Amino acid sequence: MSAEPITLEPIAKTDDDYAVVVAIHNATHPRFAVTENEYKRDDEHHHHSGHRRWLAKRGGRPVGYAGLGKMTWSDRPGKLYMEMVVPEGEADDVREALYQVVLDEARQAGADTLAAFSEGDHPVDDAFKRSKGFVQTHQDEDSELEVGTVDWARWEPCIAAVEAQGLEVATLAEYRLRCPEATERMYALYVETFQDVPSPEPLTPDTFENYAKYVGRPDYPAHLVAVVLDGLTPVGMLTQRLRELDATVVDVGLAGVLRAYRGRGVARALKVKSLQLLRDAGVTLVRTGNNANNPMFRLNQAIGFKQMPPWMHLALDLGSAE
Repeated sequence: MSAEPITLEPIAKTDDDYAVVVAIHNATHPRFAVTENEYKRDDEHHHHSGHRRWLAKRGGRPVGYAGLGKMTWSDRPGKLYMEMVVPEGEADDVREALYQVVLDEARQAGADTLAAFSEGDHPVDDAFKRSKGFVQTHQDEDSELEVGTVDWARWEPCIAAVEAQGLEVATLAEYRLRCPEATERMYALYVETFQDVPSPEPLTPDTFENYAKYVGRPDYPAHLVAVVLDGLTPVGMLTQRLRELDATVVDVGLAGVLRAYRGRGVARALKVKSLQLLRDAGVTLVRTGNNANNPMFRLNQAIGFKQMPPWMHLALDLGSAE
């Protein structure tokens, strides 16, 4: 008996549609399960207004979805991003149907490159994309740390070593109380450090308006964000993101130090301060992702982070795509 055919329909950004999308996402990526509110906020922050999605159904049952659009961190003309979220157990005709609608839309939009991501423990998804001509451009190493395993006696002196240089290790909440221009100054730090994140193409920083909105979100906890200050000038930061489904799990965001202050132990002090803050807040698991060439990746390994399946960045030349 042959399987029922796949049908596709556009996804609108209604509450009902978000419920379906999040259910598929969480079934496909349970380690990165999110709430509908978190998914909506990420959409608002990362996706340009032209982003579209399609839902695949088999016999009326949702079995996967795909999306197409530009991401806020990459404004290169001609480059679009494909998201494809299909549980590993679904047959490849689901992926084929979704891929073809994305491919057609990308070509109609005049794109020359289609970018995508693959998770290391999703071999079916990764093999499908590579069979279409996607090639890997780089890789982010995912890792996790059980906070209770940190050797505090070894690492806590890193904070004192930085403070001995006349710098201050504090929280963003404390800095905001003392500096009315904290958001503007933190944005300048973000712009310089974000552009130094390893990437095969230049990264595009958020606009100030989008950045200010992001750092005002409820899952951006200023009391858990570590900063290093030279007077009232922030020279390093390490951001965190709370998870709504589990308050004991935190995702690390951007960690960066101004170029002029590198090589002075600032990154180590930021990492240790952030772990102290999380420990005291009852967080037990910290997750992060780094390019293997990023010094922060090596620091994380030294502290005790354990590697998890990586995320592969893929790209397809649409001139040769079938």
